[in-house]
Amino acid sequence: MTDEIFRLDGNEEPKKKSHSTRKKAAKTSAREVAIFRQSNRITTASQRLDLVERRIIMTAISKIDRRDEPTDQKVYYVDASDLARLGGDSKSAYRDMKSAADTLFNRYILLQENEQKLAKIRWIQRVEYDEGKGRVGIRFSHDVVPFLTNLRSEYTQFELLDIQGMRSEYAIRIYTMLMQYKSIMYRFAKQGKPYCWTIAIEDLRTSLQIGNRLKAN
Repeated sequence: MTDEIFRLDGNEEPKKKSHSTRKKAAKTSAREVAIFRQSNRITTASQRLDLVERRIIMTAISKIDRRDEPTDQKVYYVDASDLARLGGDSKSAYRDMKSAADTLFNRYILLQENEQKLAKIRWIQRVEYDEGKGRVGIRFSHDVVPFLTNLRSEYTQFELLDIQGMRSEYAIRIYTMLMQYKSIMYRFAKQGKPYCWTIAIEDLRTSLQIGNRLKAN
């Protein structure tokens, strides 16, 4: 363990959405807002996806009906328009999504069960390509489903459009990790107190699977 620390201050309440943002939100008022939710264990676990892969996974997670029983038998479809909505190129969205789905099939998460036990689990167990409708379908693996459904506590949640326009997988990961502490940040902000999220550099490297590429100033 290293004593180097990565810090991200959160001493202000989230800014109110701009008029343009509210206008965009109004367009989707007729349908349910897409909510991303996963266990904190997955949020902090060691994993690596590229930008398009991350958008596919998060969009598919947002399509899980929280009222359903946990299952690894359901296929969740992600449309090209879903990716374009998050900031992808609408002209190449399906092509990018299809390419990402090929590599996504082999992506995995490293879960530290205890000090001596490490588990490797796949994100998905099946991929479907529906070129006629410009979409791909994924079926989550049996091992990952419990971390995505029927969550009662210790989970990360936010509106999927919060990551709209983010151009880096690392930006999305760090934002997701920070959002674990959203309620704490809000509570501190209401009290007029600063809140600072800290994480050891070595732990951040492990979570992002980036080796020694991140250096402390």
